[in-house]
Amino acid sequence: MVSELFEILNNFETLSNFREKFKWISKVIIWAEKTNEKKLENKAISFQINQSDEDFNNVVKELNLIKKKYSLNQVFVIYGHKQELLNEVVLILKNEDFKDHYFELGNITNSSNLLNKIIDGMKKSILILAIVSADDKGGKDEGENTAFLPRSRQNVIMELGLGIGLLGIRNILVLWDSKIDRMEFSDFSGHATINLDNSGEWKKNLSTNLKKWKEMIQNFI
Repeated sequence: MVSELFEILNNFETLSNFREKFKWISKVIIWAEKTNEKKLENKAISFQINQSDEDFNNVVKELNLIKKKYSLNQVFVIYGHKQELLNEVVLILKNEDFKDHYFELGNITNSSNLLNKIIDGMKKSILILAIVSADDKGGKDEGENTAFLPRSRQNVIMELGLGIGLLGIRNILVLWDSKIDRMEFSDFSGHATINLDNSGEWKKNLSTNLKKWKEMIQNFI
């Protein structure tokens, strides 16, 4: 969501004729619908109807106001029960000048607003970092022959899928415990991941990936 917003704002500066503006406005409307930015959507539709410079400028002003709500350095962290691992990840994020956003397990209640808070946090983040650690065991029910294999917490799977749907798979970074079979995620096995290893090499790999993200972010500023 955030990267799409800044791409839209960057593209605005390259518009040279009315046809390009109209095409750009269509992208603005799609983004506004996805993020429930009704005020922006209404102003963009007004431009489509009236086709005036004033309406177009109103759209640009509204986009710049919305931009202030989002953070170009916020990373939403999905995690299971490995608190020490989470702490290490948060430290690396801070060292690379990223702001971490996550919900502490001890503070989570059964509030019906929790899902909305997760969605809002993801939408306002530039990147989602999922820690897929082997916290549970499970397997296909085969009676006495059932094999219980390492797997991640189910909230991690749910939030990872939610994050892919909201930000797109290109804005997802995954730390993967090699004890978990990748085939457990049939549609995710081809995505680039960082293996969580005992040697600590994953920390260097995570820092390297975050540095690349910082370089990409500079293109939005």
